[in-house]
Amino acid sequence: MLNSETYFSLDNEKEYFGSTQFKRFLKCESEALAIVNGIYKPETTTALLVGSYVDAFFERRLDKFIADHPEIINKRNGGLKTDYIQANEIIERCKQDKLFMQFMGGEKQEIMTAKLFGVPFKIKIDSYHPGEMIVDLKVMKDFEPVYVPGKGKLSFVDAYGYDIQGAIYQAVEQQAQIDKGNLDAPKLPFFLACATKQNDGADIEIFQIPQYKLDAALAIVEHYIDEFAGVKRGEIYPRRCEKCAWCRKTKVLKAPKVLEDESE
Repeated sequence: MLNSETYFSLDNEKEYFGSTQFKRFLKCESEALAIVNGIYKPETTTALLVGSYVDAFFERRLDKFIADHPEIINKRNGGLKTDYIQANEIIERCKQDKLFMQFMGGEKQEIMTAKLFGVPFKIKIDSYHPGEMIVDLKVMKDFEPVYVPGKGKLSFVDAYGYDIQGAIYQAVEQQAQIDKGNLDAPKLPFFLACATKQNDGADIEIFQIPQYKLDAALAIVEHYIDEFAGVKRGEIYPRRCEKCAWCRKTKVLKAPKVLEDESE
């Protein structure tokens, strides 16, 4: 059963791919598989919780989110911790803008499933405007380029894989409509409704990811999905990145390394 409560359950994570899971496999197959199998759970960061707090407001379940996350409450005075007071300020900034709220005014947390390249995928859309557009809410540090080791500075869209997320959302939504009998269902444009958490005032913006970037990202999904699905089924040994927290925790030393003088 796939619903809001079970969306991230281990059973559904094993049955379906999602954009977050796919991006995890891209970074490290071994870590992604450990998460899918429930033997490793990444640390929940404050940054992630702040984003989830803002998400919860737009989903109209903020009271439940606060009740489910007592760690966001300041034990000394019973109020919200500073980061979540700032989250409320971000929410107020978003509410002030008519266009932002228009984009966020679609159907909330719409869950869809479909097969892409023969593999089951699931998506949960933050703001779904049927027949018009798909909107995903993002809360981030700022809109500046992000340094990615080995790649240099990239746009935040490329750095965080939002193009891959958009491609998966767009393709699943279209296929879900086709599966319902709407054979002429178009690919809906994908937008990011973004807000920043800068201390001196939140910035907001609506970004549309161009179709050519979404098409290129979907090609990446098509290229890797058979391998990743094989890893999930236990048919392919997962590759390790040897850089993430999971790989550090599970590293097995086999021989000493010779230190070279890198200054020469």
